[in-house]
Amino acid sequence: MSEHRSPKFSAAEVIQRGRTDGYWVRAFQFSAEDEMPGVLASGLNSGKVDFLDNPLATKDSGGPKEWKTYLVAPDPEHKDPNFPKHQDPKHQDPKHQDLKDQNFHTPVAVIGMDIRKNGLLDVVICHAYGATMIDSSDPGGFIYWYENPGRGRLKENKPWKRHYIGQWPVMHRLQTGHFTQRSFSELIAASAIHGPKDKTTPIPILRFQVPSDPMTAKEWPRDVVDDQNFTVIHELAAKKLDGQSGLDSLLVSSREGVTRLYYEDGRWKKELIGRGEPKREDQKDDSITPGSGDHWGTGSADIGRVGSDRYAYVATIDPFHSTKVCVYTKYDDPTHRGSKWKRHVLDTYGTPTQQKHWGDGPGHHVRCADIDGDGVDEILVSMFGPLDRNDDGSLNAVGTPHLSCSCTNDTKSCNDDDANWEPDRISRTKTRKETIPTRYGVHS
Repeated sequence: MSEHRSPKFSAAEVIQRGRTDGYWVRAFQFSAEDEMPGVLASGLNSGKVDFLDNPLATKDSGGPKEWKTYLVAPDPEHKDPNFPKHQDPKHQDPKHQDLKDQNFHTPVAVIGMDIRKNGLLDVVICHAYGATMIDSSDPGGFIYWYENPGRGRLKENKPWKRHYIGQWPVMHRLQTGHFTQRSFSELIAASAIHGPKDKTTPIPILRFQVPSDPMTAKEWPRDVVDDQNFTVIHELAAKKLDGQSGLDSLLVSSREGVTRLYYEDGRWKKELIGRGEPKREDQKDDSITPGSGDHWGTGSADIGRVGSDRYAYVATIDPFHSTKVCVYTKYDDPTHRGSKWKRHVLDTYGTPTQQKHWGDGPGHHVRCADIDGDGVDEILVSMFGPLDRNDDGSLNAVGTPHLSCSCTNDTKSCNDDDANWEPDRISRTKTRKETIPTRYGVHS
């Protein structure tokens, strides 16, 4: 039995103030030469994506003494404050506007990617999501990469140059990794649903390849990972289960549960870990209201490590915008090949309205990390605040909800103490390194 130790965090430190909203936060290694990563932070409603430069990144080369904010996107020349108009195709004039170059709004996923192999990490963003998953932009779901200018050319309010990658409506999640080969990084992209108001047609999970000349390419080549099995996807996670030299697996959290996709013997294979929260008798496949309609399955998942076992357990929050924190454990095979999994519900959250599973639930993201240094991963969960709905279906906030909040998207320690694992948290008004308790521990 391993000894339980309380995690140690530094005091909470605000690294950005004055945000009008917040949705996404992720660690970002601006340069291969940086000693510590910075942070990418974005707002879904404001449409603003920032790079927060860590003062410890360049401490030996006369870098900034405090966190400094640099605009990545949008370019003010491409900003349209009336973005809901884009939901109606009649507002598009095909004679004068290339659809893929429409104005930047509602960015969702933000991720760093080694595109140019020059020691500088570029940024990939999908935008034009729309007002909601159901009332999404059509056309929409555009993916661009943004050219890292290098620290010598960084300017606070000068947006990074963008390049087009591809498009699919309701684009929601991006992941990078080496999924089919080890020579170059690949981009995986998945929409929340197939298209506006369509929760029944399977979603194509897309794999994009970096072109031979990404600076001049008009679009990236792509193929389909899967277009048969997933109808509502909330999260993707890239996991390295076979050592540093192995290929990455893709963990898909969807209405169909939690599934591992992996490339083997020249083709993509699928392992269903579990179906998540069961579908209720009164729930319908095509419901789109109240909220975003009925949800079941899994909202987010991560794989936990225990000692040398990289695939010891799977932590989930179920369903989409969840109410339950769960863990899957293996019960017939000590290896991750061909295992069978048993679901355990650890905790339940939410108001009566949130318990109806209309996409209003408090759970948004789950991570596994060894935050106390004992060689066993703990489970961390990010939550929205409570809410209810009025008789007409409109939102009625309870208390002080953080309805524009997401956290710990692969954001690890940004300080100089390697013994600490510190999640970052983004809220409507500020970005901060957060001191949080160990909510769930795994003891061997």
